Amino acid sequence: MAGAILSSIISIAGKLIAPIRGSSAPNPFSCVKEDLKHLRRTLLRIQAVLNDAEMREIQDESVKLWLHELKSLSNDAEDVLDEYNYELLRIQIEGGTSSAPSSKRKRGEVMISSSTNFPFTEGMAVRIREIRMRFDEIAKERDALHLREEDGERRFLTTGKPPPTSSIVDEWRVYGREEEKRKLTELLLYNEDKFSVIPIIGMGGVGKTTLAQLVYNDSVVCQQFSTKIWVSVSEDFDVMRITKTIIKSIASTSSSADDHTELDNLHSTLTKALEGKRLLLVLDDVWNERPSLWETLRAPLVQESTTSKIIVTTRNESVARIMQTVTPIRLGSLDDDYCWLVFKTYAFERQVSIKIDAPPNLEAIGRKIALKCKGLPLAAKTLGSLLRFETDEERWKDISESELWHLFDEERNEILPALSLSYHRMPAHLKQCFAYCSLFPQGYLFEKEYMVNLWMAQGYIRQDGRNSVEAVGSSYFDELVQRSFFQHSQLDAEVGKFVMHDLIHDLAKSISGSACVMTEDHKLSNLPEDVLHASLLASSDYHGVPDLPFLQNKKKGKGKGLPQRIPIRLDSLKDPLRLRTLLIPGSNRLQPFEVHLEMQNDQFQNLTCLRAMDLSHSAIEELPDSIGELKHLRYLRLQNTSIRVLPESVCVLYNLQVLDLKHCYDLLELPRGIGNLTSLRHLILPILDDSHVCIPPGIGKLIHLQTLPIFYVGYKCHCGTGELKDLTNLKLRELRMVGLEKVTEEMNPDLKKMKNIQKLTLCWHSHSYEPCSYRGNTSIDDAFVGRQSSNNVSNRHGLAVDKSTAASTLENLQPHTNISELVIRGYNGTRLPCWMGDRSFSKLVSVKLEFCNDKCALLPPLGQLPSLRILSIGGMESLRGIGREFCGCASDITKAFPALETLEFTEMWEWEEWCGIKDGEFPRLRELTISDCPKLCRLPGLPSSPLTELELYECKALTAIPALPSLVSLKLWGECNFNIWSSSLDLPRLQYLKVSNSHRLRMLHLHQNLSSLRVVRIENCPNLTTTAGLQCFSSLQCLEIYKCGHSWISRDEKLASKTLVCFWPSDRLPHQQPNVVSFDNTSTPSRVHAKGSEIFYGTQKVSQSAVHILRRSSKKEQLWDIYLDYSNVLGTYPFFFS
Repeated sequence: MAGAILSSIISIAGKLIAPIRGSSAPNPFSCVKEDLKHLRRTLLRIQAVLNDAEMREIQDESVKLWLHELKSLSNDAEDVLDEYNYELLRIQIEGGTSSAPSSKRKRGEVMISSSTNFPFTEGMAVRIREIRMRFDEIAKERDALHLREEDGERRFLTTGKPPPTSSIVDEWRVYGREEEKRKLTELLLYNEDKFSVIPIIGMGGVGKTTLAQLVYNDSVVCQQFSTKIWVSVSEDFDVMRITKTIIKSIASTSSSADDHTELDNLHSTLTKALEGKRLLLVLDDVWNERPSLWETLRAPLVQESTTSKIIVTTRNESVARIMQTVTPIRLGSLDDDYCWLVFKTYAFERQVSIKIDAPPNLEAIGRKIALKCKGLPLAAKTLGSLLRFETDEERWKDISESELWHLFDEERNEILPALSLSYHRMPAHLKQCFAYCSLFPQGYLFEKEYMVNLWMAQGYIRQDGRNSVEAVGSSYFDELVQRSFFQHSQLDAEVGKFVMHDLIHDLAKSISGSACVMTEDHKLSNLPEDVLHASLLASSDYHGVPDLPFLQNKKKGKGKGLPQRIPIRLDSLKDPLRLRTLLIPGSNRLQPFEVHLEMQNDQFQNLTCLRAMDLSHSAIEELPDSIGELKHLRYLRLQNTSIRVLPESVCVLYNLQVLDLKHCYDLLELPRGIGNLTSLRHLILPILDDSHVCIPPGIGKLIHLQTLPIFYVGYKCHCGTGELKDLTNLKLRELRMVGLEKVTEEMNPDLKKMKNIQKLTLCWHSHSYEPCSYRGNTSIDDAFVGRQSSNNVSNRHGLAVDKSTAASTLENLQPHTNISELVIRGYNGTRLPCWMGDRSFSKLVSVKLEFCNDKCALLPPLGQLPSLRILSIGGMESLRGIGREFCGCASDITKAFPALETLEFTEMWEWEEWCGIKDGEFPRLRELTISDCPKLCRLPGLPSSPLTELELYECKALTAIPALPSLVSLKLWGECNFNIWSSSLDLPRLQYLKVSNSHRLRMLHLHQNLSSLRVVRIENCPNLTTTAGLQCFSSLQCLEIYKCGHSWISRDEKLASKTLVCFWPSDRLPHQQPNVVSFDNTSTPSRVHAKGSEIFYGTQKVSQSAVHILRRSSKKEQLWDIYLDYSNVLGTYPFFFS
């Protein structure tokens, strides 16, 4: 607790700096300034003793009570100072003194106004005086507790100091580390570098030391190293002590180590002692984060005549980065089965290395206990030792049903000290961030941005004056990851999310105490007085909520297939609560609208201390007006809810920093006073492709806004693009502007100043109907009905607007040259702007142009963009030819499209010709796709392109494919000219050919100049009757024919003996072919498996000649995925149609 209080005290003291500066103007509350000065002095004195209090709070109940009272009072002080700040903001906004707080003032500072409108009220002044007096009393009590003052934070804490380690290990008690041992051994033995450092990183108790011991004592390792030394480093990275320990471990020099008092003499002695030796050094339990200390220690170990291999164990990734020369070994949790074996070894052993099986009545309970350890070997060892010689089944059941932290007395608990050490070593500003994580259930998937926003709302993040508060908070999260408090989620579907080990979570709970609670009791009035942060866990118990319609349907068997909604009903509060956080944390694994949330109209009147509220993934349609009472609220998240509008009272939440409405697809409009939220940093709106969220004027006042992922352009009574010109702080990677057909000449947003935007999406398609209440003649219900009917109408071509206006609009939307991605959709102008092909856009790597007209017939010189890698162009209905203008004025030195790798043309209905490509251009083009271009007659030669993949869709007029010597994959979809199959088809490296959806194709005749062909796939060609020429391809490995009716292979065809032929469905099979596998429409097997020497697809036997093909898809001996692996040229080719 003391660590969290320390950070809070520092925060409050910082906020007090500005108010006590004051002014010389007459002020009826001038006495407040003296109280604030006195309060600041008292806080600084208390701050000096908090380190000592943290060391004593575990065992000293009086210190614990003192800290509890101090924390409570600190919260009161923070509340009154934040209330002062709110009043100052209110005066500025409502009084018109300023449209926004001074940008020169740091976030969180409060200032006394020198105007006649004093932010302090008489009641506020009285509260400050009372708080000051209570702090004085607490300051006096610290003397009675004999708490020692110190200068600053103590760097090394002795609480929970771990015992020293040695190299001895009981190998018969170690399970599940064979793979990690193999990797570490290989790094030691087969790395040819003379000096290497291999870190082992993992949380406390995961077995880092044990792994090092296993390798240190390995017989092969022992033979390779003439000198082996083990040093237990622990917290104090004393270079002199460690160096002396190394010297003493070398027998011939042990006597001289203590004689030296100078580091230089020690280094000389060690250098001589190691000359010509192969050294294995283990530095166990390292905490040092100072590179200079490591550089000093390693100096004598890096010698030309010495081979030094060093294993370092640490919990902190930043420690490893300082020391490592190779990729670290990250040690994760044990599998449950191995964890059970560790537990059983300690619980049932009778003598050293003699183990017995678990009694049947205890094994099931023991496995349940082992699961509580969540793969942590230390926990399994400790719990096993606790139950050693214990045969009472009831005692075992008690252990299995108890919280892990409550099972031990202080002397026998090894788990808590091992994990607490990492916490005590943590800087004060991280401690409260870590403790806050106990608000979430075990197994929760943490997201960095979400946690940073919550920490911001609580004031946990200290600004450093150089970086934004978000950047500092992000570094906090990264540091917790580096210190092994978070681990990356191992699930592919959860990329970018993090998990916390259950025992680390338990540690956070033990630290936060009653301040953070998770509850299924949704009566807020039942929460204890000292609760500051509450999360509501969705309960599956429906009793007592019989009036919900969806529950009645459930009882009647209706609503099958709909998501199950879980009710949460919040009660009204008669007395104020000090609650600062209210969340529904289970939402990140729930589907939308699985929680039915009911709130009273007066719900928030007694929750005025709330800083953060997350009601995401609930079926709420509106918020009560009482939300305007939450003057401290900084974070409001309503993701995936049924919210249609926000009450106007939201616009008096002047401290609000984050308003998250992502995936709120029913949202119609923002409240009219949104421009009053001058503290807002992140405004996240739903991205609607076929609808519109009305934004009122005033967005331009939000000068601190950093995130605005989508901007909906409106007409006269709405926000125009011109208001964006004041939002130069936008730091989001993407800005999407929708409804640009409404832009007028005077609404220039000046995007060139927004240097942080990396991806810009400009959309002209929109609906002509904009339902909103701004005009005063439309109700919300009518607006919602209007949207629903509007959404049912397809509007691909957008609104009929002046094409010249669209062209000038796009000209004025020129972005900053830092942009990396540009997307333009629904554009209906007559020309494209000249800036689009300017070489100054040197960072632009991706351009996607989706036109929506028949006027624009000329492409800009995109070939001049030096970094462009991906280009997609579609919908240019009137374009007839692409010529030299596409490449631009390239010189002999600068060739067109120097970096382009992927090129796509779609829906170019009148396009007939593509020419003007010179030698040396498109030097990196690998993928070319042309779709729905029915009049294109020929493709240009691409002599300098290493083109490997070509896809042609519905290109009926195309009569030939040019020589493409690098082409590996060719896909033809739809009708094509039969001349394309002539003998002139020169594709010597083609390996994969796919022909699909051609109703005119009756005969597929492949010529022998396709000499590298390996896979042919033909699908959905119902009139195909003959496939000829296959006998020419000795390299052919697989022929797939899918839904081609009566297709068959000529009896004269003699396929290569290793060719596997597959038919779907099997209505007509070829004869005299040895390697045929057929399937009907309903039984497509998903695996290939082996039984003895026979290979099967599902239940169907495959001939032995196909086995070697199947073996390529997996390294496993008995199981093969249905993939043919041509990763060296094609990537992975799917075996079955999907």
